[in-house]
Amino acid sequence: MQKMGEKGPIYARTEYPLSRHFIPPPPILQLTSPPEIVACLDAERCVGGVRTRGERARADSLRVRLPEQLNLSSDTAQLLSTTSRIMTRQSLTEELAELAWTDEKIPDIICAHNGIDLSTRHGYKTLHKDFATALSRLDRCWDDHEGDHKVMAGIVFVYGTMAKDVLLRNQLHESGFLSKILLAVEHPVIQLAGLQALHIVFHHTQPDDKSTENVSAEMAEKVMDILVSLLQDELTDDFIGEFCISIFSHLFEAAISNSSGSNISDERMRYFHVSRIVNLALERIRIRGLELHSDELGHVLPMLTTLPFNARKAYFQNHSAINLIVACLRSTSLRVRCQGMMGLYRLEWNDTERYENESIRLLIKPVRKQDVPSVIKGALSEYGLERCEFLATWTTFGAMSKALIRCTKEGDLLRLGKDLAAGMLVAESSVPTGKVYIEDPASFDADLPFDDWMESLPLCAQALRTHKKFDMADIVELKYFMMTERWDDLSRLGQAAIARKPEIAFFYYAMASKGGYQAIKWATLGLKCQRLPPFIRWILLYERAVQAMKSAFLTLSRENVPKSRKEKGITCLKCAYHDLKAFVDGAPPDCCRMLHALNRLILISVVVKGQDLSPDLREISDILHKHELAEEIHKFFWEPDLPETHMSRVRVRMMQKLPKAAKQWRTFIERTSNMGSSEVELEEELLACAIDEAECFDEDDMTFDPFSSAMFADTNDKSLKLHRCANCSNSSAALRKCSRCGIVRYCNENW
Repeated sequence: MQKMGEKGPIYARTEYPLSRHFIPPPPILQLTSPPEIVACLDAERCVGGVRTRGERARADSLRVRLPEQLNLSSDTAQLLSTTSRIMTRQSLTEELAELAWTDEKIPDIICAHNGIDLSTRHGYKTLHKDFATALSRLDRCWDDHEGDHKVMAGIVFVYGTMAKDVLLRNQLHESGFLSKILLAVEHPVIQLAGLQALHIVFHHTQPDDKSTENVSAEMAEKVMDILVSLLQDELTDDFIGEFCISIFSHLFEAAISNSSGSNISDERMRYFHVSRIVNLALERIRIRGLELHSDELGHVLPMLTTLPFNARKAYFQNHSAINLIVACLRSTSLRVRCQGMMGLYRLEWNDTERYENESIRLLIKPVRKQDVPSVIKGALSEYGLERCEFLATWTTFGAMSKALIRCTKEGDLLRLGKDLAAGMLVAESSVPTGKVYIEDPASFDADLPFDDWMESLPLCAQALRTHKKFDMADIVELKYFMMTERWDDLSRLGQAAIARKPEIAFFYYAMASKGGYQAIKWATLGLKCQRLPPFIRWILLYERAVQAMKSAFLTLSRENVPKSRKEKGITCLKCAYHDLKAFVDGAPPDCCRMLHALNRLILISVVVKGQDLSPDLREISDILHKHELAEEIHKFFWEPDLPETHMSRVRVRMMQKLPKAAKQWRTFIERTSNMGSSEVELEEELLACAIDEAECFDEDDMTFDPFSSAMFADTNDKSLKLHRCANCSNSSAALRKCSRCGIVRYCNENW
């Protein structure tokens, strides 16, 4: 069990074997009771904790001799039931008499007395088979010992341990187990035991499955009011504050988080007290200051940086919360800086996002040399006009116009295909679009089999293949798939083309255009090609940086990441940082991706350099000046209004808030700056040099493994392994095996 607070959890386990608790019946009963009653009582004793195969067989044989199967009279059966309960109550009370209510042995003893085994996966499987019996025993134990703080605290802890199995958790929810836990939470003596049980319940739930999310939301509705009031009343109490914050952190993740990034409704936000909880969390951070415990920090920071994804309105109404997210960028801890950046990402996400490639697809505007402003003209001349993007685009545009006119006259798809393939290797914006327009149809003899120039591409590719021009055919058809976003077809054709002719960079450029983590692999392979067209080189560098930056921030912002995966994240961060620097330093000033690359370079520089930069970012003034120039060039060549993209909004928000955030949360920044030596070692080489060759990562290295298992502590604090569901990633001992492979496990019959 994860320890919380400086004093540890309520039940900070030590090594204590969960052995049988044989309770011999009173001598008088042994002498006077019928043999059947003694046998039933013996079975009742043995069921709780047998360990050897022989003991288990003996208990099973005794179980069959239940009162209803022995044809006992009603008086004898009632005597048996009453005697059994009296014995159990007396023995449990006696066994707990010398223990404090916080003693770590209490949950073990309660499990043993009620025939429940939570120390092995077999025990959990047994619970699945006969859950009703185990639950009725716990209910009876609760009723028999009502008012006994030790038993009540132990039972709610047992509930929490059972809830680590998500399927058992769902059955417990249907039984109304939360009512008992909330009684403990409201009880002044065993309040912390109830809070710890709630922490366990919500800690072991993943939000991926819709049904699981609904159960979590229903449970959250039952506990939210009590917990918010408790935290507000006891804000200075360290134990209550730590537990409540940690519960809220896991509760929000399981109950209201969703991958779409859509805002929750105002009504639901009020019901979950999101604004109120954010304010209380900020106040806890202020109160604790430098004394804020690492466990509480490890819960409150992920909560405050994750909530903006679904509750932006609560943050836009609370500038202190936004300032705290931005203040994370001033920490000396790389993980905290990445968490802050991810918080800004979530805050500025928009469902109606204008993607960067929408502005990239715009055709460059016609300009006359004398109309070019002197600042822009000087930048282009210094770089070399013949190498600039606008010249290549217009040269290709003119060649394509002639090719189209020729095709309308002659109808030669083979020649048009060759011209298209040649143009696609010179400039990105080289493909004609729109309807075919013929000013004087009488003067043209060609009968074209298409009325839209886009639809001419697959026909041209077919004509090229007929004449065995396979390289050109693949280039033309891949471009068609890119523009129509037919990614499955693109993947199939792209991989076949690479297998046939791996030295053509255009094929890797097409594969990288799909995005995703695999874009790093395809871009890396494409950059190794000997004959690399300039515009493809810059696009591959940019696309690799985009995906590597995303993967780095996601990986490095998480806690408890394995060292190997953290090293992968560091490598991605290095790759993104140096690729963006290479792009900004080497790409044409009028490149349509320049503005987007500079937005990203500013953001990643803040994460990489941390406190080496001042809040006003004066140390990277050269990048800021390039950004101003890029804005002027973009407005002049591409469009009058600057594109408002996700990255541009994140950059603007960060630069606006950074100076004030650094002052307002100075103490918090100092508190987050205590990082481990392993993180220091990983960061030392981050800026040392550019990587010679980016690794071709496997996507599995950075994604969830559906075959993994969940590890957590049982009632003895021993490691217990339960398989994870490959569909929702929740853990359970009763997962089904895939009938085909026999490996994948899942919890939903319809999966």
